[in-house]
Amino acid sequence: MSVYGTTIQYNDKVDLNTTSVANINKVSASDLNEIKGVVNNNSVILQNTLGNKLWENQNPTASFSSQTITLSESLANYSCYEIIFRQNTTSARLMTTGKIPVGYGTILNAYSNYYRATGTTVSGNTISFENANATDNGYVIPVYVIGYKSGVY
Repeated sequence: MSVYGTTIQYNDKVDLNTTSVANINKVSASDLNEIKGVVNNNSVILQNTLGNKLWENQNPTASFSSQTITLSESLANYSCYEIIFRQNTTSARLMTTGKIPVGYGTILNAYSNYYRATGTTVSGNTISFENANATDNGYVIPVYVIGYKSGVY
């Protein structure tokens, strides 16, 4: 069986259809280490795909004016990032930028009775949010910044 480039040969392992003690005793320390290596490798791949929360807005129902936020670690440690934001202060609706390659800023948009576009500038462990066409700071409220180590975006 091949899992993300790691192959386990089951022909020298236990019979997966038998749960006898004699069958379980066939498992050697090297077999267990091989299985442990595959599990650990897959855990790293999964964690890199799921991402890490680098920042959270502690008051996502308040207006959000132009400002610079500090992330828990530098985006240089990641291949891409995502900003999840609320449409406005009164809506529970979350929107996303999608995954953005590190080194690039983006524009967050929300349309309703008001229009607000917020441009971002990224540098190390900071993201600056600048208003463009802002008519109301109660729209486009950043809630989370997530960093992804995988190159998938």
